Order: sequence, then structure tokens, then C-alpha cells
Amino acid sequence: MSNTKNTNNKFSFGKWIIILDGLFIWMITILMILSFTDRTKVLEWLWEYVFDNDVYRPLGFILLFELIMFVTTIGYTIRAVRKGYTYSSNEALALAKTQMIMRLVQIPAYVLVFFMGVMGMFLIFTIGISLALFLFDIISITVTGIASVAVYSILADLKMISKKQKLLYSIGGFIYVLDVIAAFLCYKKVKY
Repeated sequence: MSNTKNTNNKFSFGKWIIILDGLFIWMITILMILSFTDRTKVLEWLWEYVFDNDVYRPLGFILLFELIMFVTTIGYTIRAVRKGYTYSSNEALALAKTQMIMRLVQIPAYVLVFFMGVMGMFLIFTIGISLALFLFDIISITVTGIASVAVYSILADLKMISKKQKLLYSIGGFIYVLDVIAAFLCYKKVKY
């Protein structure tokens, strides 16, 4: 019984890693929207009294969150690659599905960040914002790419994908657009 509970805990931990890694780009997107739009009374109160009208406070929180997720994701991935976790086929399939869904959910945020970054390049005063958005994109794709290495390693250990596919999908997990295609193709392969 305790082995089942331990299995469910590490499985849930893996899913939460994937989900929380995907939140970073959305947090940046929401902060960007709040910074450049008219805020409602509730958001105005939050901005004024919690953040003291300082964009660096929520940005600092978001970057701290991502640093914690980076360290956690690295630890989880190292254990997964070293075969420190054992999953059933159904659990591995659920991890692949969660990863695919999170990659799809991130698309609108990436598009908005890209659009705002390109718009910022047209004005000399907002080039710094464009560079910051580019950096945040790199951070996001790196952390989600590291999490995908864990998923593909688990799938390869269970012989659900080949070692060559594991390598190709893992590399694709670090490249924009290919990360979504790799997650989709991998899930389709292991599901059918």
C-alpha cells in the first residue's frame, strides 16, 4: 500500500512540475498586460497596495518563482534520467499528455510576448523591454525543455519510444514550435 502511495506522489510531483513550469510565460504575459493597460478597481488596489506601484516587485516574485522551478525541475529531471523514478505505462502516458496540453496552452502567451517584443523594437525607448521579453522567452523554453527531457526519458525507459526518438524529442523540446510538435507527436505515438 505504501508503495502505491509513493508511486502516486512522484507521479503527481511530475505532473505539477510540468504544469508549474508552464506558468512562467503566462505570469510574464499577465504582468505585461497589467503594466500597459487600464486596470480595474480590484487590480488598481492590488497594484497600488501590494506592489506599491512598482513593476519590479511582481517581476521579482515571478523571477524567484522561476528560479525555484528551475532548481526543482533540474532535480526531477536528473532523477528521471538516472532511472530514479519508476512509472507505469499509464502514468507515463499521462505525463506525456500533460506536457502536450501545457505546450499548447502556452502558445497564446508566447504569441503575445513575441508580438509585444516586436512592437517594442520599433520604439527606441522600449528596446529594453524587447530584450527583457526575449530573455524571459529563453528562460521559459529552457525550463520547459528540461522538464520534457524527464518525460521523454521515462517514456524511453518503458520502451514506449526509442532512444533515438527520446533524443530527437528532447532536442525539439528546447526549440520554439518544435517543442509543441515534439510533444504532440510523442503523445500521439505513445497513445496509439
